[in-house]
Amino acid sequence: MKWIDKTNNIRLKRKLIISFILVVFIPVGIVGALLTQSLRQTALNDAVQQTSNDVEKVKTRIGEILKLSIEISNKLATDPRLEALVNKRYESNYSVVEAYRQYQEFEQ
Repeated sequence: MKWIDKTNNIRLKRKLIISFILVVFIPVGIVGALLTQSLRQTALNDAVQQTSNDVEKVKTRIGEILKLSIEISNKLATDPRLEALVNKRYESNYSVVEAYRQYQEFEQ
């Protein structure tokens, strides 16, 4: 009964302000906070997913680029003509340049 007695002594203007705050601001604040948290979590999850996709794309692209380089390297490493070309002793710089020009694998 004390609560009712206290509310009876408050002016009508204050009662309306208090009821407006209780009915409007508090629920709107709670819903706003919940929606903000939900949207924040959704945005964070989307950002993490996008980052993961970007990392996978970069890994795939780097793998493609390195695969080509590794294939060329392996082909040249097992080529007996290149081994003979590299291990041969040349008498002049011109003969080295000429020998490398005749090795056609570098032009492909």
